[in-house]
Amino acid sequence: MRGGLPVRLLPLLALCGLLSPIRSGSGSAADGDDGSSRKNCTVKAIELEDQFGRLHVYTFPADTPVVLFAADRKGNERLDPWIQSVSEVLGKRVTCLGVADVRGVPGLLRGKVKRGFREARDHPVLMDWKGELLDEIQPEKDVPNVYLISRLGVVVAHSSGEASSERVHAFLDRVASLLGSTAPEAVRKGTDGPLAVEEATPVSAARKPDQ
Repeated sequence: MRGGLPVRLLPLLALCGLLSPIRSGSGSAADGDDGSSRKNCTVKAIELEDQFGRLHVYTFPADTPVVLFAADRKGNERLDPWIQSVSEVLGKRVTCLGVADVRGVPGLLRGKVKRGFREARDHPVLMDWKGELLDEIQPEKDVPNVYLISRLGVVVAHSSGEASSERVHAFLDRVASLLGSTAPEAVRKGTDGPLAVEEATPVSAARKPDQ
C-alpha cells in the first residue's frame, strides 16, 4: 500500500471492550509454531469491505502470493516490526493485506467503528465482522500473526509471536522459496527503514454508501 501498510490495524477495537476473543489453533504462540490447523488450509476467496465501504474481492489463483497480517488488540501492539521487516524486503513481489477483527462489534455500533477507522487510516483495512476469514485461518490470540498464502490460495506458512530475527528470516525464506528465488541479501544483513508497499488492486472494489 502506498506510503506503507497501516501499522496499527486494530487501534479502535478497545471501544467499549468490543474486541472478541480470537480462536486459538493448535500452534503455540510462544514459539511461533505453524499449526496444522492453519497450514495447508485453502482460502477460496477474500471478500470483505474496508472502512470506506468499498468491497474488496481477492480471488485465487492470483497473480502474486498474499502476505496477510492479523492481530487482536494485544497482538497489534507488536505488529509493527513484522510489517516493516516484510514490506521493506518484498515490496511489490507479494500482495500485503491487513484485516481487522471486528467480530464482536454489535450492528448498531459498526457505523461508529468504521468512521473511527476512516478518520485514523487512509489505507484500506478489511473489516471482518462475521469472521469469514479469521475463523478460517485461526490466528493466535494476543500476538501478531503473519500468513503466507500461495497463488492458489493455500496457506503455506504461518508465524506468530515477536518479530525475532530468526522468525522473520524463516518466514521470508519461505516466501523466497515460493517465489522461486533465494532469500534477498537484505534479509541476512538487515536494513533500516521500511520501504513502501504499493496498494494492491483487488479484482473488484465498489464504493458503498457510508453507514
